[in-house]
Amino acid sequence: MHSPSPFAMKNVNWNSLIKPEVLAIAGYHLAKHEYVVKLDQNENPFGVPEPLREEILRRLRARDWSRYPDFQMQRLTERIAAYAGALTERVVVGNGSNSLIQALFWVVLAPGDRMIVTEPTFSLYAQFARMLGAEVRTCRLQPETFALPLEALRREIREPRAKMLVLCSPNNPTGNQFSLTDIETLISEFDGLVVLDEAYREFSEQDALALLERYENLLLLRTFSKAFALAGLRIGYLLGAPALCEQVKKARVPYSVNLMAETAAEVCLDHLDILQQQIRDIIRLRQELLEALAPLKRVRAYPSDANFVLIRTDEPRRLFQFLLEDGILVRDVTGYPMLKQCLRISVGTESENQRLLRRLQQWETV
Repeated sequence: MHSPSPFAMKNVNWNSLIKPEVLAIAGYHLAKHEYVVKLDQNENPFGVPEPLREEILRRLRARDWSRYPDFQMQRLTERIAAYAGALTERVVVGNGSNSLIQALFWVVLAPGDRMIVTEPTFSLYAQFARMLGAEVRTCRLQPETFALPLEALRREIREPRAKMLVLCSPNNPTGNQFSLTDIETLISEFDGLVVLDEAYREFSEQDALALLERYENLLLLRTFSKAFALAGLRIGYLLGAPALCEQVKKARVPYSVNLMAETAAEVCLDHLDILQQQIRDIIRLRQELLEALAPLKRVRAYPSDANFVLIRTDEPRRLFQFLLEDGILVRDVTGYPMLKQCLRISVGTESENQRLLRRLQQWETV
């Protein structure tokens, strides 16, 4: 028998220990569902091709798993710089672009600073900023087109406490890209930092890299999770002015990119032709999906420059369940501003898209 402890159970008042800024916000959650077809997280539906998987494993077997990865990730940084068309000193590699967003915000935002963001958009921007005690100012996108509210944003960036503007283009969850002319107008007029999240850049015809050469207050975020099918391995990168990159590295967790992610990213960059064919296939499938959705009466699909499509319907939550009953999981975005009748659907394989379309045609008769 265990002797009773001489110490009484101590209750902790967690609310008194946790920062009020953290207690005040809801966490980032994703409900778990059983599915057959997964179209909810904007992933590459084809996955890493088998020859590349074998090459990743071959290279991993040759590495010493008991040793830390290269602290500077020099080789991978050079490969990413070459792919992006940037200087190596403009590149910071991290454990997914989300970790780089977090590191950047730690470096830039202090309590009382003001961050500006459009809505609807990726919710982590505002969440991270508020946890740091920053004030978040939101400007809603233009109705129906989801274009930038340029004049509203121009007013916001003139405010003295405005320190950062965050844009996502193509935008998640609406799917559209923003005008580079509008983006450049904001960069040129703002004394703070403009962060442009280009997670879906490979699926659009737009690239803001040229702006990076002209404006030191612009920073680009990119990822291997979408086009490169490495969402499960978590690797992303940031492009910016060398002086800013050096400061962001201070907040990056040491050795945050593991050996497997580093190796996989290098293999993907060695076989760009294969992955670029996948990207072309996804763009083609996106267009075919949009064309097939157009005749439907109960569903309206918005144009997309990403690897997903936003739809509006009369009973979105009922449609979500109707699709799930057939094993098709999509993303319920009804909680986002302006999107209370919307669902977001990732572009799947040809067979997955056909299954989705059959079910949506059934929805027309329900």
